[in-house]
Amino acid sequence: MRPGLSRRSFLKYGAAAAAAGLAAPPLHAATPAPAAAAAPQAFELEEVTIAQLQDAMRTGARTSRSICEAYLARIAALDPRLNAVLETNPDALAIADRLDAERKAGRVRGPLHGIPLLVKDNIATDDQMRTAVANVYAAGDVAGRWQLAHTAFREGEIAAENAMGHEARLGDPAVPRPIYTDPEIAGVGLTETEAKEQYGEANVSVGVFPWVANARAVMSGDTTGWVKSIHETTYGELLGLVIVGPHATDLIEVGVVALDAEATVETLADGIAPHPTLSEAIKEAGLVALGRAIHLPPKRR
Repeated sequence: MRPGLSRRSFLKYGAAAAAAGLAAPPLHAATPAPAAAAAPQAFELEEVTIAQLQDAMRTGARTSRSICEAYLARIAALDPRLNAVLETNPDALAIADRLDAERKAGRVRGPLHGIPLLVKDNIATDDQMRTAVANVYAAGDVAGRWQLAHTAFREGEIAAENAMGHEARLGDPAVPRPIYTDPEIAGVGLTETEAKEQYGEANVSVGVFPWVANARAVMSGDTTGWVKSIHETTYGELLGLVIVGPHATDLIEVGVVALDAEATVETLADGIAPHPTLSEAIKEAGLVALGRAIHLPPKRR
């Protein structure tokens, strides 16, 4: 079956194609790869998939009108009831024609109409999420920084603030990396390997505190994993935090705040944590890194 189409959608698709005088595709036909046409040409309805439309937009191998027509036909084919809506909204094709004319005249560069793309086909933006077109902003996956929902939220806030005339900048925020597995995994800032590569192995200290030594984890019966703090030894600046185990994706926010505040490992280790809680393990990891562990025996010298 064509990828992305249920049998029910396929039947609607085939019926609409037949009504339009086009041959319905076989049920198990493989989706053809987008053709690298020398000159722009129209899509046939039976060819169109969302992936192909994206490829055509990315490469500029098709005209805006052919892509628009194919997209509208694809929608109408999946549900013929939409025909009435599409027929009463001809603006899309008019806009497509205008874009094609502008591209032919050299006033539009590439498929995104003057907005340059990065190497990975992402939209280039500055620190205010502004594209090369002054009144156009981009945020989230298309901006290419991080493929994460929570970073997209922040980028959207920055874009909206600037669009409304309030200056805001993204800067270099600490970005949490949650992984919702069992056990959960989360990190923020540099990993141990990255820290040693940037600062030198002799200038990085790491503290690892196992959940088996945390009272709350023992009471809950989930002691798999550990908390690791990473800091540089010249000034004690905290560089990263990694957590494996219970509620790791919730607890990592402590590291986000600490890194954004440019906190030291002493701040992390000397703060008072409520007892008994899982959050104590973050404090204890800092104490281990400083050689002042409380709930672990001292390392053998």
